Amino acid sequence: LTVVLASRFWIREVLECGVNLALVALAWGAYWCWRNRRDWFGGSLLGFAIALKLTPALFLAWFVWKRQWKIAIATTLVTAGLFLTPRLFLNHEWFVGMHQVWWHHASRGLIAENPVHGVLGEESIQNVSLRPALARFLVHLPAGHNARFDHPFAAQFLDLAPHTAGWVVRLLTVALVFLVAWQFRHRVNSRGDGTLAWEAAAISVMILLLSPLTWGQHCVGAIPALYLIIRQGLHQKYLDRTTWVGLSLYSVFILLLNRGVIGKQGTYLLDSYYTTTWCLVGLLFLVLRKHHQTQATEIAPAMLPMANPKSHLKKAA
Repeated sequence: LTVVLASRFWIREVLECGVNLALVALAWGAYWCWRNRRDWFGGSLLGFAIALKLTPALFLAWFVWKRQWKIAIATTLVTAGLFLTPRLFLNHEWFVGMHQVWWHHASRGLIAENPVHGVLGEESIQNVSLRPALARFLVHLPAGHNARFDHPFAAQFLDLAPHTAGWVVRLLTVALVFLVAWQFRHRVNSRGDGTLAWEAAAISVMILLLSPLTWGQHCVGAIPALYLIIRQGLHQKYLDRTTWVGLSLYSVFILLLNRGVIGKQGTYLLDSYYTTTWCLVGLLFLVLRKHHQTQATEIAPAMLPMANPKSHLKKAA
């Protein structure tokens, strides 16, 4: 069932040689190693993933937030070592210049004032990260813009100035990060805690939303979240109404309304409204809800009053 729900992203990723699947495997391999108290090996896996692509660093931030210093230090050391390795083969000017060029392009998708301009210049409707999705409803896109699709049903919404829209996008993004961080604020009492897998799944989805550039093949990062939801439903033989509605909407917009059903123009129209992004946002909130429910069920038994030991002695007598 998980493969079916993620098939749209899975197929696109296979055509890209599976690089993003490898990154997901490395990040979750690090989580599995940490869960089994193999922090240094887990840190090596996560450090390697971060050296390949910066976005898995959100897992490092999560480990720091959870005060897991051993794996955080291991990850930092491995990342720094791999980051500096090219210096052995490049002179100082090449090494510094390479990273200056990288930061020049990457920063446009992070701190640029105009939210409809990103890493590659004008944002396109294929970029499903949160920043351009929010900007779509805050500014009027000019004719010819990559993210604008001319269609009778393609409506324009607010017409804020780019500078103002940029601040609104930043505030909403910071609010989302704060919400997730607040829900994950508790210390780790046991690495086998059932809530931690939900937290890691949420981090995987957050990576897709916060990354300045998220293509369809990158969305294989949603597989762990889908797997945990389906696994819990099969284990309990029950899905609550909210989960049913969420997965149904996800299935309609991600799987059913494809090019073979609604045609090329129809898929472009849906993409212009960033339906994939909003499905990822919905998936994130489903995971947060599952996390809260799991946390409540694990805390509840600990809050039950202890039985009176004298009553047991009387029964034994």
